[in-house]
Amino acid sequence: MRLFLRLLAQLVVVSVVAVAGSMSVSAAHGNTPLTLVLGVATAVLSLFAYAWVVRRTERRDGIGEWSHCGSGDLSPYIYGSLS
Repeated sequence: MRLFLRLLAQLVVVSVVAVAGSMSVSAAHGNTPLTLVLGVATAVLSLFAYAWVVRRTERRDGIGEWSHCGSGDLSPYIYGSLS
């Protein structure tokens, strides 16, 4: 039962962000640059919302590869392909 409630909480949080993002993108009415910015913002916000709800429900530090970066240092992932 607890597993179901954790899954439900995760789905609800991500769904709320997705619906809000979809509504904001559809409100752009074909404005291409605004649609792009809102779409990227929705994707980033959904990623952070999912990470937040996983930390709350699973009681762990992070998700996947991000937990190995330390204090949010993403520079190995950003600059790793440039070297």
